[in-house]
Amino acid sequence: MNEKPPRPAYEQKATILRERAFFATFIGLLFALATNGALFLLDQGISILRGAKDWRETLVALVLLLVGASVIGLTGLLLIAAMQNIRLAWKMEREGQVTSGKVLKKELRQNGSKYLYQLVYGLNEEIRFIERIPESEYQRLNVGDAVELRFLPGHPDIARLEKIK
Repeated sequence: MNEKPPRPAYEQKATILRERAFFATFIGLLFALATNGALFLLDQGISILRGAKDWRETLVALVLLLVGASVIGLTGLLLIAAMQNIRLAWKMEREGQVTSGKVLKKELRQNGSKYLYQLVYGLNEEIRFIERIPESEYQRLNVGDAVELRFLPGHPDIARLEKIK
């Protein structure tokens, strides 16, 4: 009768503004490059369409136009999602509240020859976060120890370690 404990309602990697900013910058660069390529496809499609002599050339032009518009649309959606993500992280830094939480679990993972020291913490068992920490902090902390975390009211999925007590 080894039943697994119920999975928490919310478990997510902690939000860190710097990581979100790098991600948004990467997506912005991807959007710029993809838009450049898509504009080339659109330009070629329009040029072929203007001089099309038969249905095959018209079909090629329409495919180029469709692919170009799709690339702009999809990368645009990625850019919007990244900007929303960084907006919430920035809001958390400005309006976030600091509260006490506790260490729920310590995880040691191996990535090749490198060890990753992770801390699972939260307000309770239902809302918890995972964050990588330095080895010295990992060795010092125990399950049940108090930690301070900053969270965004109204968005329980956005938090980060503020201070390890």
